[in-house]
Amino acid sequence: MPLLPFAQIDLAGTLPLPDGRYVTRPEGEPDAAPDVLALRTLGAARARSRRRRGRPVPLAGEPGAAPLQLTRVTLVKARPLEREDEAADWLSRVSSDEQLAEQLLAETTRTVNRALLAHRVAAPDPYATDIHPARSVAVRFGYGTGEDVADGRWRAAVELPETQRRGLRSELIDSVGAQERVAAVLGGRDSVAPYEVLLVEAELAARERRRDLAALTLAAALGSLARAGGDVGAAAGAARELQDRALSGREIDERALSEALRAARRAVRSDPR
Repeated sequence: MPLLPFAQIDLAGTLPLPDGRYVTRPEGEPDAAPDVLALRTLGAARARSRRRRGRPVPLAGEPGAAPLQLTRVTLVKARPLEREDEAADWLSRVSSDEQLAEQLLAETTRTVNRALLAHRVAAPDPYATDIHPARSVAVRFGYGTGEDVADGRWRAAVELPETQRRGLRSELIDSVGAQERVAAVLGGRDSVAPYEVLLVEAELAARERRRDLAALTLAAALGSLARAGGDVGAAAGAARELQDRALSGREIDERALSEALRAARRAVRSDPR
């Protein structure tokens, strides 16, 4: 029986998606070989007996941490590995090659985030936010038969060390600058402008390969920045071109979008506000 490779992420808490198996294909490719996304909730929910009684309960001190449920996300790839040695070689490569591991994890999270996006707009549920493997409590790769993997079993698997897992998004974040800004906002000395929120949303959409949404949100961000007196420079022209392509249904070039986002980020950083 062929062996199938998988990537698995454990997340604290629950997702607004029902447990089960979901057939998944690339967007716009209904005839492609289907992968399988399996979602399972592990652990019992915290007892709510006190709340059910309908009255507050006095506390003698700070309560301890309550056990949390886990959501286990498994993406089983439609890439059969016919022999055990072939499967073991794949697992060795994905375990030692950080770029390969990140690509597979990015595909896994994009798949979950596509489902979350569909839920978010259909429910509608604006708090059903995207996930990222850096926020996981465990990341694994492995292989097994299709039925075994979907049910949480495998032939062989490895788990990433915590340092590698936490480093998955460190290059994207300026923690020191963020802490200073948070303090200023909470202290009433600063505020978050609409164009800053829109630009972050555009960057997220681009990373999730929602390029039409990224282009439209980028144009809105730069329009908001311009109305606030910011210097958008050449970024405005590129954003308008991308917006026109998105509105007309034409393909958006990934490189052009990335360059326009970087130009917009420079414009926001140079804003004297």
